[in-house]
Amino acid sequence: MAALEESQGEPAEAPTFMHPAYELVDGDKIVRKDVPPPTSAEQDAEENRTLLSEMVRYVTTTMLSMGFHEKWIPHEEAEAKCPIYCTEGWESAPKLLVVIINQVGSQAGLWSRSLCFSHGLKSGSMLEYLQHAIDAGYAVMVLNPNSNSVTLPGEPGSASG
Repeated sequence: MAALEESQGEPAEAPTFMHPAYELVDGDKIVRKDVPPPTSAEQDAEENRTLLSEMVRYVTTTMLSMGFHEKWIPHEEAEAKCPIYCTEGWESAPKLLVVIINQVGSQAGLWSRSLCFSHGLKSGSMLEYLQHAIDAGYAVMVLNPNSNSVTLPGEPGSASG
């Protein structure tokens, strides 16, 4: 089995949602602020990219504040690496919930980006389910094999090689 390397640091505090064009209302709904909309396709794409990035940061930071630890397979300095999130004692827990995300483009902690936008984080993220599992005495692992990729410049068979 690959080694797991845990990121060191203090337990995270509950995060604040920070985006220039959107805010999180009642800890659930992602709502556009009273700001002008993007005026080009490029600006719209950039706004969507930064909104998704902030949503992922918010959800994974919330997971850390719930007691999850970020671990890296095979290790944090590897060129190809994958973060996973585990609660304390997962290695020997009598009850273990393993969540494997299998949809292309999915992110750890999210069931569906579109559900997060249309129905809120309670519907589109895993946060409530993860908390219920923890409250029921389960250790939890959230895996995201989609995030493990690397492009090596000059490799034979690649676009640059």
